[in-house]
Amino acid sequence: MVSGWLPLILVLAIVWGVVTAAVAEQPSAAPPVPNVPRQIHPWGKFEVGAWKVLRATTESMEDGGRTVSVTETRFTLTEVTDTLLAIRVEVLVEMAGKRFRTEPHVVRQGFHGEPLGGALQVRDLGSAELAIDGRTIDCRVMEVNNLVSTVRTVSKIWYSTVVPPYVVKKEATATDTATGRILEQATTEVTVLDVPCRVGRQLLSTSQVKTVQRYDRGTVTTLSLVSPEVPGAIVCQTSREVDREGRLVRRTTVELIDYGLQPTLRHPGGLRWHFLPRRVSELPPEWIRPGLLPELQGLQWSTTEDSSDR
Repeated sequence: MVSGWLPLILVLAIVWGVVTAAVAEQPSAAPPVPNVPRQIHPWGKFEVGAWKVLRATTESMEDGGRTVSVTETRFTLTEVTDTLLAIRVEVLVEMAGKRFRTEPHVVRQGFHGEPLGGALQVRDLGSAELAIDGRTIDCRVMEVNNLVSTVRTVSKIWYSTVVPPYVVKKEATATDTATGRILEQATTEVTVLDVPCRVGRQLLSTSQVKTVQRYDRGTVTTLSLVSPEVPGAIVCQTSREVDREGRLVRRTTVELIDYGLQPTLRHPGGLRWHFLPRRVSELPPEWIRPGLLPELQGLQWSTTEDSSDR
């Protein structure tokens, strides 16, 4: 993970735990992949043209200095089939008073969140029960093993077909097969169900998700509120990265700015333009301007969590 792009990677990876960027080897023939419902992917239930805009504000405290960057990212669903989906990503970064716009690119994934082109094996491990927020959730458990170039990612996923956000827990490990070195270990789990969160004039039922990503250099811990009614699920998010000595080196907040279920159709419910504390003219003119004010309800760091995640 490149530290300067932490907000974007978190936005893409929060439900799936591990993002691996590599050039795919030519895979050998793989056994058939067990069928899974589309909704286990946070974009899977939506149709082509659904979109969202997220704003990530990152404060870095490395090398004795402090820098703040703001990233606006627009995601657009461009393809959905029975086995995969594709998301167009456009990024606008503001840092030190300067603005940079990167070339748009397309992320293609299977419904487990795995990158395409690798040697993929999926095993159905049967059923299990998980206790979440005082409820017992019946889950199906899958093991996803994906080799892309020299990086092998093995994930164990618990998902429910009826309880949002559907993927209720995930454990993943990425290993460099050339050296045997573990690149990342990540755990994602739903900690609270049915969290009310106001988005514009709507009151959505969301779930709180906690993700812990461990690397050689330190640990990134993220709390998110996610809703199945929002493309890509994320409504708001807060994360912090500490080094191996437990020193805070980076923290990020992510806000839902706007979203729509079709290219020209915005979310249902009214907007609160006159309450916006920010300039709405800063996004590129072809992007639909921001109109939502998410509330970071329930995403509070406790003293216990601070110390346990280091």
